[in-house]
Amino acid sequence: MRNSPDSRHDRAWTDIELFIREGRLWRRRHERVEEVCWSRDEIRRALHEAGFDRLRAWDATPFFKGDPLIRPGCRTVYLARKASAAKRL
Repeated sequence: MRNSPDSRHDRAWTDIELFIREGRLWRRRHERVEEVCWSRDEIRRALHEAGFDRLRAWDATPFFKGDPLIRPGCRTVYLARKASAAKRL
């Protein structure tokens, strides 16, 4: 794995090289994971604009137990719900 931040654009990326066994052979795979830093207000606004009417948020620290890099306030998990079409009419 290799990663780097792009502070100018509030982003980070991780390149991952994987080797997956297929029978007697190993297949090499490459994945890139990109992360974007959004403010709480940007996330809530985007979800509301997409039609989500109920939003909840939790600190993500409990989901990353044992990871010293994830501290309280570092990441947030959101749960959003859209009202059914019948309720919106």
